[in-house]
Amino acid sequence: MAALASDWILSVAFSPWRQESCVLITAHNAMLQASLSKELLLGTTRIEQLQPPSRSMLYSASLVIENTDAVIVAAGTIFGEVIVWKCAASQEGTVFLSEVLFVFTGHEGSIFGVDISPLITDSDGKPMRLLASCSDDRTIRVWDITGAQQRDAATEELIKDLMPRETGFGGNSHSEQGTNPFNRCVAVTMGHASRIWGVKFDCQGTSQPQVNSSTTILSFGEDSTTQQWALQLRPETYTESKNAGIIEVDVSKLNSHDSGKLTHIKTFAFHSGKHVFGAAVARIKTGHNLLATGGADGKISTYTFGDRATKISGLNVQAQTDSSARLDITGHDVEGSSQSSVFELEEVLSSFSSARPSIEEGDQKLLKKKKSMRDAFNRYAFVSEDIFLVTTNDGKVLKAEIEDCIRFTELDLPPSNSQDLKSYSALKGLPSMGICLLAGSSGTLFLYRLGSSIVEIGCVNRKPSDIFIVRHGVDAALELLVNLVGSESLLVFPIHATLGDSRVLGESRTLTLHPKFVVTSAGRCGSILVLGSRNGHIAIHDDRYDSLSNWGREKTGTNDAITSIVPIPSTQEDSKQVPSFATTSRNGTYSIYSYTITEDTNTPMISCIHRASPPFGPMIESCWFQGSDLILYGFKSTHLVVWNESNQSEVMRIECGGAHRAHAYSPLKAESARGSGHLVYTKASKLHLHSYSLPSHRVMKSGGHGREIKACAVLPGHNLIATGAEDTNIRLWRYNESGLGQFVCLSVIQKHTAGIQHLRWHGPSYLFSSGGVEEFYVWAIRDIPGFGIGVVCEASCPDPTDEQDLRIMGFDVSDMPAGLVNESSFLISLAYSDSTIRTYSYSKTRGFKLLVRGQYTTSCLTKINHLSVTDTGLHILTAATDGSLCTWHARLNALADSDAQAQEFSLLSYKKVHQNAVKSLDVATIHAGKRTVVATGGDDNALAITIYDAQESSAVFEAKPETIILRSAHAAAITGLSFIIESKDEEGRLSIVSSSTDQRVKTWRVNFRPREEKNVDVCPISIQMVGDGFTSVSDIGDLAVLDEGKGKKAIVVGQGMDVWSFEE
Repeated sequence: MAALASDWILSVAFSPWRQESCVLITAHNAMLQASLSKELLLGTTRIEQLQPPSRSMLYSASLVIENTDAVIVAAGTIFGEVIVWKCAASQEGTVFLSEVLFVFTGHEGSIFGVDISPLITDSDGKPMRLLASCSDDRTIRVWDITGAQQRDAATEELIKDLMPRETGFGGNSHSEQGTNPFNRCVAVTMGHASRIWGVKFDCQGTSQPQVNSSTTILSFGEDSTTQQWALQLRPETYTESKNAGIIEVDVSKLNSHDSGKLTHIKTFAFHSGKHVFGAAVARIKTGHNLLATGGADGKISTYTFGDRATKISGLNVQAQTDSSARLDITGHDVEGSSQSSVFELEEVLSSFSSARPSIEEGDQKLLKKKKSMRDAFNRYAFVSEDIFLVTTNDGKVLKAEIEDCIRFTELDLPPSNSQDLKSYSALKGLPSMGICLLAGSSGTLFLYRLGSSIVEIGCVNRKPSDIFIVRHGVDAALELLVNLVGSESLLVFPIHATLGDSRVLGESRTLTLHPKFVVTSAGRCGSILVLGSRNGHIAIHDDRYDSLSNWGREKTGTNDAITSIVPIPSTQEDSKQVPSFATTSRNGTYSIYSYTITEDTNTPMISCIHRASPPFGPMIESCWFQGSDLILYGFKSTHLVVWNESNQSEVMRIECGGAHRAHAYSPLKAESARGSGHLVYTKASKLHLHSYSLPSHRVMKSGGHGREIKACAVLPGHNLIATGAEDTNIRLWRYNESGLGQFVCLSVIQKHTAGIQHLRWHGPSYLFSSGGVEEFYVWAIRDIPGFGIGVVCEASCPDPTDEQDLRIMGFDVSDMPAGLVNESSFLISLAYSDSTIRTYSYSKTRGFKLLVRGQYTTSCLTKINHLSVTDTGLHILTAATDGSLCTWHARLNALADSDAQAQEFSLLSYKKVHQNAVKSLDVATIHAGKRTVVATGGDDNALAITIYDAQESSAVFEAKPETIILRSAHAAAITGLSFIIESKDEEGRLSIVSSSTDQRVKTWRVNFRPREEKNVDVCPISIQMVGDGFTSVSDIGDLAVLDEGKGKKAIVVGQGMDVWSFEE
C-alpha cells in the first residue's frame, strides 16, 4: 500500500505512539504520521500532520525513538545549520508538542547528510548521543547532543525564532561556542574529493563495546567512494562501567576542540563516474559488518569492513625440528576479508638456527663474521598456488607454505654451488607444474620440484638478465628462455620435466635479437614464440619458417616495457584460426594482436585488434585468463590492484608501497576466487604476505555509466548498442530479451576526455564518436574468438584548432561514391559548435582529406545529416540553436583529384522551425524518394514535421519546405526522437517515438497528404498521439530504435536506460 505526501520525505521511523504507524520528516521540517487503516477490505494508508512545517528548507534528516514517548529529529538545512528538535505526545496521545534542543552552525555549505548515533550512557547513567553531519564543504562533523534538558543561553537565543536570518555558513554564530558549557563539536575532519552526500554511524555488533574502543562512521559522496572513519574520544573521557557492555563517557571532560579525533581507515571505490547516493549496513552471521552501496552508475555493491586483516609479527615464529618455522593465521570466507602477515628475515633465520644442533665455538665466530653484512629478502616466485620460494641477498633459499598456518623451510643448494645465488638471483615458477627454475650470477641453472630438493640442471657460463618459462604447443611442452647480460643472444632450452634431473634441459638453440632488445616477457601462441622488450618492441619467432621478426612503436604504440604475453584461448577446433595474443605494458594499456603470414610474399604481419586502458596503472604487470574472464593486475600509486576486465570490476586492492619492489602474485584456482589470491612483496626490508580467498566486494547488480548518457546508437541486425555519456566513456551492450530483459556490457571504451556528444555505427566494423575539445574518433570493431569484442582507435579528429575548445556536436558518415575513389573510404561531415561545417574523405591507408567546408551564422550547429551522396554532389541538412533547418549542396566530381582544393558549401534553403535549439532530429524518405520527411524536437517542447517535396523544375532539397509544428508535445525539451519504419505501413503514413526531459515516452502517428493534391488550404500533415508512458530515466539524452527479436523497441537513455516495446 502507498500514499502520497505533499512534500519530499527525508527520513522515516516506526511510530512510538501508535502501532502499524510510522513517522516521517519532510523537506520543510514537518513531522507526519502514516497509519494503516483496516476499515476497507484492502486497507488504506492515512497521513496526518503532527507538527506544522517550519521555515527551514532541509536537504537531510534523521530520526530516532527516545524511550517510548518521544522522537528526536536532526535536520540539516540548506543554509548550513543543523537543527535538533524533539516531538513528544501528551499523556492522552492526542496533542503533540515540539521543542528545539540545539541549533549547530559551523559548516560552510548545505547539510547533505545527518545521522544520530544509538544511545550510550555516561558514568552517571545518563544517556549520551552523538550526531554526525556532512556538508557541501567536504567536512564531517561530530556533535554531542547529550544534555538536551540543559540548553545554554546562546541556543535559547537562536531557537526563539526560526525566522529568516543570517545563514549558518562559516561558524560565526555563538551557538557552537559562546556561552556553551562545553564545545558541542566533538570532532571535525576533511574528507572526499568533492561533496559528501551522507554519513552513517556503524553500531552493528557493538552490544558489548570495550572501553576506549572507537566508533566507526561511514561517509559517501560525489567522488563515488565510501570512506570508513574511526571516531576516538580522548581516553580521559572514559571510565569503567558497573554495567557490562556499556561505554561510560564523562561528558564534563568533553570541553575542547580536541575532545575527539576522526581517523581515516579505508576507502571503498567500487563505483564508476560520480556519486554514491545510498548506503546500508548490517551485521551478518560470520560476525562481519556488511556494507551495501548504490551509485549513479546503477551498480549495487556489497563488501565487508570493520574487521581488519589479521596481522602477525615474525616475533611469534617458533622453530620446528625439521628446520622450519610455523605461524598460525586466521581464515576468512567473506568478500573483503583477508589474511595479512609480516616477517623479518633475522627472526625467521634465527628460528632455523635454534632448531639445529649446537654449533662449535670456532664455527660460531665464523658465523658471526658472515653475518656482519645484513641479509635481506631478494626475489620471490610461486611454485604452487600456495607455496612460494624466496631468495635472500646472502644466497639462501626459503620455502613458505600458506595453509592454516604459514610454514617456512630453508632449502639447501648443492654444496658446490652454495654461493651461486648470493647478491643476485633470478626465479621463475610454474605453479601448474609445481616447479621453479633459479639462476645465479655465474649462469648456473637450478630446478626445484615440490617435495624434492634443489638440483643443478645446467649452466650458461654468463650472468642471465632474466629467465622465462613458456608452454609449447597443445602437449604442454615447456621451454626455458635465458636472456644474457650484454648479449644479443637468447638461449632457448626445451624442458623435459618428467625426466631425471640431469636430463631436464635439452639441447639449446640460440636466437639473435635486435640490438638493445632486452627481453622482459615471453609467451607461446601455437607455433610462434612472442617476445616483449624493455622499450616496447615485440619480436616473433615462427617455428615453421625459423624466422625472427621485430616490430617497434609504430605497431605496439608504446616505448614502455612489455610486461606479459599470453595467448588468447582458442574456442574453435579449426586449425586455420588466426593466432592471437594479449600483451600488457607499463604505459597503462593492454593490447591484443593477431599474427598472419601474407600469402604472396610469406611476410609475417601483426595487427592490433584491441587496445584498452583499464582504470588503474600505469604499471600493468601481468594478465591471465581465468575461465572466460581476462584478469589483469598492476600498480596504481602505492596500491596493487587486481582487475577483472571482462566484468569491469575490481577484484582486490592492497596498499603495498608501489611498483618498485620485489613481489609475486598467485591467483587461486577456485571458481569462487574470481582472480583473488596471494601477494608477497618486500617493504621496509620485511616480507609482507596478503591473501584474499574471495574478491574485495560482490556486485549484486551490474551498473553502467557513472553519469548521464548523452548519445545512443544501434547497429541494425546485430543487437549491438553503443552509448556515450558525460563520464567520457563509451559502452557497447547487447540486449537480452529473456525474463525482464537486461543489458549485457560487452566492452568499455575509454579515450575521450570530455562528454560524448554523438555516436554512429557504419556497418559492423566501424563506430564513430564525437565530443568536447574537438574529439572525434574512428573505432575499428571486430569479434575476437575466445575474448569478445575488440576495439581499436583507428584515427582521430583532423585539423584541430589551436585552442581545441570547440565541440563536435554532430556528424554523419556515408560510403564514398565508388566512382570517385579506388579504395574503400568514407565521407564524413562534422558540425562544430562555432557554426562551421567540414566534410572529409577518410580511408585507413590515406587518412583524412578535407573536401568541403561551410559556415552558417553565429548560432551553434546541433545536428547534421547526409540527405544524398552521389558521384556528382552531396546534399546535407543542418539544425542549429536558433531553431532553423538548412539544406546545403557541394559538388564532389571535381574532388577526385587528390590535389584538389576544398570547396565551399552553398546554401539551398532555410526554414525557421523551432523557437530555440533543435535537440533531436531524424530523417525518412517516402514516395519513392521524392519526398523527404524531417522530424525535429526542440528546446521549446515542440515536435515539428518538415517536408521537402521535389518540384518539376528543381531538386527535392532546393524546394521550399512545408512544416507543421505541434506545440507543447512534451512538457520539457524533446531530447530523443526517431522514426519507426514498419514494412506494413502505408505509403503516406509514418510513426514516431519521442522522449523528453519530462520523463515521458510518446508515440505519434503521422499521415501525409498525397503529393498530387495541390490544395493549399488543406494541412499537408496530420499528427496523432497514440501512446504515452512514464519512464524512470531522468535527464533523458537520446533515443534509438532497436529492431531485434520480438518486434521493434525504443531504447531511452539518460540517467539510466529503459527499453519500450510498441503495441498496436
